[in-house]
Amino acid sequence: MRGATIENQDHCVRDETLGEDRCQLCSGHSAQALAALRNAVLDVLRYQGWSSIPAAIRHYGASVHKTLTLLGAPAP
Repeated sequence: MRGATIENQDHCVRDETLGEDRCQLCSGHSAQALAALRNAVLDVLRYQGWSSIPAAIRHYGASVHKTLTLLGAPAP
């Protein structure tokens, strides 16, 4: 049953916080690719210890430097 709980939590976060259901891309495999990207973002944020994904999005959204550092890219 734990798998269903995790799936529901991920869907809710992807839908509410990342706006997945409002996305209008429908050509080719773009929807699947964006879902995989959103899942990767959630995994990275949770790995970093964030329990509140909206707080993490606000934190990293406020600073390009912090976001690039999180991703391992050199900051400008």
